[in-house]
Amino acid sequence: MFDLFGKKISLSIFLLIALYGLTQPVGTNLPNYDKEWLHFGITLNSNVSSYKIYRDLSLNTDDSIMTVNSTRNPGFGVGIISNIAFLDYFDLRFIPTLSFATRRITYQMVTGLPASKATEFINVEFPMHLKVKSARMDNFRFYMLGGGKYSYNMVSNSNATDEKARYLVITNPGFWALEYGAGTDFYFEMFKFSLEVKLTDGMGSILKDGQTLRYATVIDKLIPKTILFSLHFE
Repeated sequence: MFDLFGKKISLSIFLLIALYGLTQPVGTNLPNYDKEWLHFGITLNSNVSSYKIYRDLSLNTDDSIMTVNSTRNPGFGVGIISNIAFLDYFDLRFIPTLSFATRRITYQMVTGLPASKATEFINVEFPMHLKVKSARMDNFRFYMLGGGKYSYNMVSNSNATDEKARYLVITNPGFWALEYGAGTDFYFEMFKFSLEVKLTDGMGSILKDGQTLRYATVIDKLIPKTILFSLHFE
């Protein structure tokens, strides 16, 4: 369902960009834009978040849980862009972001009934990226990027009381991740607009150690993963 919704949104965005481009006068927009070394902007993103799950060996002998998996869930975020152009085709970008996401673990029980455990994330994120750009083609260019970020979940369940913890899979609030992706820059008369897709891979497990709860003991590692579709305005 979300995949279909995402495709519709992406198609609508591209159609709007194409329509806007057709209404623009012929010529190079913002001809001196890339001569400036510092730019600021805002970013809006849609994200799809999940876990990569490493199952514990105890799952093989568990008498109530058959399988454990992660499902993808949608979210969104907003951030502020700081961009430093230090070479003709290289930019350094720092984009502090407030991100909202949900990651859900699903269990197939021996009884045949499913169960699930969701973790809410309101993350303060601090990404740093190296952007490698192609040559500008009139009002358009391609780029690739890579880097890393630190995320901290402000509503983490890591301090859940024993009573509540019986029903949770407890995760640590902070984690580091690698990010990589690609995008396109469009130069309009008054601003530069970019479409971007990124992948985020956590660099370690965020599962809190020492849990003895039935839903957590069948899991060895939880690695956060995210796909981000971003709109940049600079």
